[in-house]
Amino acid sequence: MIRAIDGLEVSREAGLTFRAWKQVRASDPYLCGHFPELTIYPGVFTLESVQQAVAGTVGAPVRIVLLRSARFLAPLLESDVLTVAGTVTHGPDGCFEVDARCTREDGELTATVRARLSEVVPDAA
Repeated sequence: MIRAIDGLEVSREAGLTFRAWKQVRASDPYLCGHFPELTIYPGVFTLESVQQAVAGTVGAPVRIVLLRSARFLAPLLESDVLTVAGTVTHGPDGCFEVDARCTREDGELTATVRARLSEVVPDAA
């Protein structure tokens, strides 16, 4: 599994919210050669960052089961810090709904993500 967040803060004061961050590093093994001579954080990794942030927020492994909307608006390059801030609500079917905004440290909006996530239940052996 890739490490898609470096840190996470969770708040339950006004609903369930989170703030996670990830620094883009050329030394990350999964970024090597993504674009020759240009380290760029792929959109699918942004989705993984959101998924890992929600997992840490709810305290259980989750997976995206429905991607309602994903808009990728600006690139994340080497040494940029991605911040994912979002809200998590409980759906009527036991799933989690997330609405997340992703920004760089300069305040530029890099992506928005709305998704439904389901808790991953381990296989019974």
